[in-house]
Amino acid sequence: MSIHSYIYTHKKSFLNNPESNHSTENFRGQVYEASFYEWLKDNVEYLNMKLVAKPPYIKRASGNYGFLSSNDGSCCYYSRGVPLFEFDAICYSDKSIVFYECFISKWDKVKKSHKEACKRKIAFLKKIFPNHTIKCIVVSNNKENLDIFNGLDGVGTKIHPEPEINLKALAMENNPRNLALTPNMIKPHLLSQVAKKFDYLSLQLKISEGFNKNKNIKDTTQQIISFGEVVKRLHLGLLEGKSLKEDLNCKETEKVVLSLDFNDIKKPNLRYYIYENGVSELRPNKKPKILNRYKASRKELLLLKEEIKSISINDYKEIYSAL
Repeated sequence: MSIHSYIYTHKKSFLNNPESNHSTENFRGQVYEASFYEWLKDNVEYLNMKLVAKPPYIKRASGNYGFLSSNDGSCCYYSRGVPLFEFDAICYSDKSIVFYECFISKWDKVKKSHKEACKRKIAFLKKIFPNHTIKCIVVSNNKENLDIFNGLDGVGTKIHPEPEINLKALAMENNPRNLALTPNMIKPHLLSQVAKKFDYLSLQLKISEGFNKNKNIKDTTQQIISFGEVVKRLHLGLLEGKSLKEDLNCKETEKVVLSLDFNDIKKPNLRYYIYENGVSELRPNKKPKILNRYKASRKELLLLKEEIKSISINDYKEIYSAL
């Protein structure tokens, strides 16, 4: 069965903790996504579209820009080698793009998370495919999960049944391997060729420069939202440790990167980084935290090291007050 050939990153945790509801639900969700992709593969011709291939129907690829299949078996959009968005499935035609968002969890926070993800992905895809109609289809196994998406602009819903399968047997028999591309599939790089190239670090620098000039948090937030909140941080400048308003356990002469974090878009907050052990985050009354090499913030700061300029104490005070 094709479903046995997928990469399931939660398989090991499930097998090690079969009684854990969290481990079971994570694995179950991945199996559900795989089962829907299999259904879509067999039915996409009726939509007059092509399905963008992902593992196991295409080998994992490396690259810095565009749509790529990642090591965990997903299809992601990358910029500067950083994955910005993951797509459970994408269908393409000359005039439209439809992407699918799959989930089966009944938790309200999961529903809300997918709702926000849909809006962000639609906004982003409209930027890189300005001549295409963009639509999101949210897929779940029950109507109650889909009610929250009713009336959302550019979003439709679909009920897809959960596969009748023994999860433990699937986990034990799972053997990821490459399968042949079907005639109704296209490779991800063909989608990338149609898209406008997007460099999120250039956008990040542009928005940072604008904020440094006007200190207008409302306008800046709207700019970030318009690009699907793909920019999560603005790295505003360098200043000496002695200028900081918080006790961050750094040397007075140490150069600290002042960043504005938008992970909570409604309440952005300041973060502080130093170029030590790669990149480390400074936190009040704690030792510097060395950032994992996979962290997007670490990659950003290393790539922008020569671009981040010094700012004055007055700039810092104005930024601090603007929040």
